[in-house]
Amino acid sequence: MTNTKDPEISNRRKAIWTFSALIAAIVVIQHVVAGYWSPGSFVFDEVKTLVVFGIFGLVVFSILLSAGFNWSARSRRDILLSLGILSMAGAIALTFHFLTYKRDSVPVVLSTSYAGGNNVVAIDLRSDGTYKASELNLFGSDRYYGTYQIAGDTIRLLREDFRLDDKEWRFSKRMVIGTDGFVHVADPLHPQDSMFNMRVTLDARKNRIPVLLDPPAVDPTGDWILVEFHDSIQVHKRIGAYRMPPPVWSALLLRVGPDSVGRFGTLLPSERASRASAGDTLLQLNDYASMTFVHDPKSDRILVHWTDVERPERHGTLHYRRLLHSESSLTDRLDDRFGFQMNYHSYLMRTLFAGNYMPLDTGKPFSISNNGMMSGHPAWREFSFHDYFGTLHPYANDMDALHFGTADTSYAFNWQFSGDTIILRPLGSNGDEYWLKPGEVRYLKR
Repeated sequence: MTNTKDPEISNRRKAIWTFSALIAAIVVIQHVVAGYWSPGSFVFDEVKTLVVFGIFGLVVFSILLSAGFNWSARSRRDILLSLGILSMAGAIALTFHFLTYKRDSVPVVLSTSYAGGNNVVAIDLRSDGTYKASELNLFGSDRYYGTYQIAGDTIRLLREDFRLDDKEWRFSKRMVIGTDGFVHVADPLHPQDSMFNMRVTLDARKNRIPVLLDPPAVDPTGDWILVEFHDSIQVHKRIGAYRMPPPVWSALLLRVGPDSVGRFGTLLPSERASRASAGDTLLQLNDYASMTFVHDPKSDRILVHWTDVERPERHGTLHYRRLLHSESSLTDRLDDRFGFQMNYHSYLMRTLFAGNYMPLDTGKPFSISNNGMMSGHPAWREFSFHDYFGTLHPYANDMDALHFGTADTSYAFNWQFSGDTIILRPLGSNGDEYWLKPGEVRYLKR
């Protein structure tokens, strides 16, 4: 009886050891492989790493402890397979750790970065002809590796290394190194590339001693746009989510002159005030909140520090950048009281919605022109969207909304982009407010 049962117990024990070792090995290998071929970080990554290797260590300890309590010639044979599996997983983890260290330890010859709001973008050109590009936000980062070519002061990002996920560097791959201490985007692929005047933080080309380049102080005269609203819309393809900070309402666009500052917002369409004469402070306001506008000559940025006087816990600091030539249409007809609102609406029309739409399910194809004219759809004749200017916002939770009009009615949808796909969800209404209804339709935007 004992001779029959002992082999069964040993076989069961061996199976448990092997199964546990396999699970632990798969978890560790998946973790290190994903970390190498989908590089990036998330706020809980350190916890995840501790959990993964904690499980691995617990399995090793449990198998050794179990074998120690049942030590015999057979247990020594049975443990070999599970220890072999665990050793293989450990060797793979060490190999990928070495590969990661090797990939990240290449000397950098040119380093650039851009910081705006909660986002940071950086590109390092390395001495072996490879680059590392990083996109960081409050919740983590994504890193991209590939090869580059530099001719004179023109940078081209070429092949991008393989990734397990479908993410890719979504900004321009052609840049020009300026003499002003910045790398400028050339031929932007997407409208959001307009944010990229990346500051050079390290330049060691042609065997020069690495130096920090400090752009010269400049006068703030010119046109400025609020980064956290304007650039966030283009990057994240949302509008309503960014409308609440008070500077958006009265100072989305600043026109700084020698003696005065013109400001244009979503609620106050056009106002002008005398420019402050003290130091780098440009303006102090009490529109909707206490706001102080300060020009930083080193970074050539304008910062606005704001506090809601009635609710002091609501406060913050936002940033302005200079308006680019490609955005000059935003300053047309600024002498008209609602000129900026019309300019901004047209800008959003061109950069967010203009294009050809192909259905991914049961819809019909259609096109929207740069001026908002619809064509191609058998029923929809007119298109409009809510830009969150003014005071009437009947959409629940500040959701983004658009309307398609037919000959006799209008259909309202919530819109959301996922890459090149726009997702439309129908909205219900009682005439005063709108809410989400079940269902959705998807279109590929070209």
